[in-house]
Amino acid sequence: MSRASVKVFFPKVKLQELLARPGGIARDDAVEAATTNVRAISGEGDAVIETAIVMIEKIADGATANRLSHEDMKAILEQADQIVTFAGTFGYSSLDQATRDLCDVADGLMRSGLFDAAPILVHVGAIRLLAPSSTPLAEPEVNQVLAELAKVKAHYDFAPIGS
Repeated sequence: MSRASVKVFFPKVKLQELLARPGGIARDDAVEAATTNVRAISGEGDAVIETAIVMIEKIADGATANRLSHEDMKAILEQADQIVTFAGTFGYSSLDQATRDLCDVADGLMRSGLFDAAPILVHVGAIRLLAPSSTPLAEPEVNQVLAELAKVKAHYDFAPIGS
């Protein structure tokens, strides 16, 4: 018994045709478009950063006898987290580093039961200098600010959060 060959017909489907066609955009073009989109909303991010800095300044300036409360430290960490998020998103690497150092110091102070306001105030001053709304510093000045913050952090010997 011989089998007859059966011819199968596959109709063309528009979606199948579109998928088979080369197209889309190149990776470099996609990255450039994404960067442009991020820059377009940087003004909103800068406003959030500024608001968070003002809140941290207000909390730090409210210190009594060079002491902040546990709640104050937690509030500082919450605001600093917003700065870290936006600074990282918009490429403010120096601000990001200074704020991460603030987080490490505030967290270390809380874990140690120390609630000194002085290292917080130093970091807040540095963050204000590095804020997008401030006059930009030259690279040597930025490096000096970050080096001084590193000294404060080394004095307390606090490890980064999560280490």
